[in-house]
Amino acid sequence: MRPRQQSLRRSRSECIAVFDVGTTNVKSVIIDVEGNVLSKSIKEIPLITPRPEFIELDPEVLWKTATETMKEAVRTAGVSPDNVLAIGVCTQRATVIPLDKDIKPLYNAITWMDGRRSKSAESIWKQIIQRVLAIKFLWFKDEKPEILERMWKYVTVDTYMYLKLAESCVCDFSNAAYGPFDVKSLKWSDQLSEIFKVPIDKLPDIAEPGTVVGELTSSAAEEIGLKKGTPVICGSGDQQCSSIALGVVERGRAKATTGTGTFLDVCVDAPPFDFYQSALRIFCLPHAIKNLWLLEGVLPTTGAIYRWLRDKLSENVVEMARSRNVDPYVILDEEAEKVGPGADGLIVVPLFSFSKGVIHGLSLEHGRAHIARAILESVGFGLRLFLRFMEAFGIKVEELYVDGGGMRSRLWRRILADITGKKIVLPENIEDCSSIGAAILAAWGVKFYPSIEKAVKGMTRIVEALDPNPDNKKVYDQIYPRFEKLIMSVAAELPV
Repeated sequence: MRPRQQSLRRSRSECIAVFDVGTTNVKSVIIDVEGNVLSKSIKEIPLITPRPEFIELDPEVLWKTATETMKEAVRTAGVSPDNVLAIGVCTQRATVIPLDKDIKPLYNAITWMDGRRSKSAESIWKQIIQRVLAIKFLWFKDEKPEILERMWKYVTVDTYMYLKLAESCVCDFSNAAYGPFDVKSLKWSDQLSEIFKVPIDKLPDIAEPGTVVGELTSSAAEEIGLKKGTPVICGSGDQQCSSIALGVVERGRAKATTGTGTFLDVCVDAPPFDFYQSALRIFCLPHAIKNLWLLEGVLPTTGAIYRWLRDKLSENVVEMARSRNVDPYVILDEEAEKVGPGADGLIVVPLFSFSKGVIHGLSLEHGRAHIARAILESVGFGLRLFLRFMEAFGIKVEELYVDGGGMRSRLWRRILADITGKKIVLPENIEDCSSIGAAILAAWGVKFYPSIEKAVKGMTRIVEALDPNPDNKKVYDQIYPRFEKLIMSVAAELPV
């Protein structure tokens, strides 16, 4: 499959090359030092599902895709490799790969979505809950001991990229957090290593985001079309990087990213708990900036539900969109906008990835427009729930910065503002924030900017600030308690 390319506006000649490695695609982006996306190339990577609960990737296909897209992005941007100041990296988090000494994968990458568990994990489940690296290591121990015998290092996707680019075996805080890592001291923990049965000597070294981890090797330079010796900068996880691009770099700042799912991240300057709060179902993860943390709540399958509505119940909408030369979501938004706040009593609980999603209050009077509106509102209600949880730790959020493909919809942004009661702040580039965040770290890492704050200011721009509509908020204030009761009832049935 040929990568998709996009050539965009140009500014300064100095630029950053970014690998943005997601779960289902690899995106290579050329970004100048003022934060303009000069070009990008995107190519899908296939998921491997040998069993329903097994979700894997081929690491070698991932690397090959990365080389192809970066070569194309460099070519399309028309930049000289001499003007590429550094290479930045942003990745999916908590996907693991066992490697031998030649950096050859001994097994497919087991993704963060994978649901396999082993008997060894069951016995210490309360201690390793949500620690994906540990859970998968114990699966190898029980099911594939021959792989552990041959294994040199047990790594995440960011480490694999640094090894391929610069022969550097390091990982950042955000990926390490899913293993035997102390999120407060930002170090591997001997105590957790013993509990989790994951030897520290099998893990990468820890590198601080924004630091130089090595230089591009001659072989990698030839593969990706850049210059040997180009500094490779430690990046971070996708949500940490998008938080940086959105300016979520001080206590009380918050962002919401809506794509297939929705991630809410609130910045704090001290971790209120260790890694995962099972009662509230929120994470405390290291930020890409040292001495800051992110409280993270996840709403799975939010954008995915809207896609379900498009694909399963909206064939005529797809045809209509084709005739009008617009995205089908534009038409769904137009229909949803004709329905008032509250969707005439319809409430969606967005837990469909667990087979626990709910469309509550459905009657013969409701139609597709009501379902569309209720789906959009479910994200606002879910964000309000997580914000309420986080405010229990004394964190007051005034504004909510947003990004992701879902935020192309002005109606959706309006609904989020009215339900949460927060000003919704939109950046110029809503679909490349994670890539821009990695570029900011890289520009800071090579000292183009003297501080991360100045790098953020120099490379990001805000284009909209949307205040809540008081009348709509009053309607949603009446509905919200019903949503909270519903989602908490359903969530009680889910595994922690």
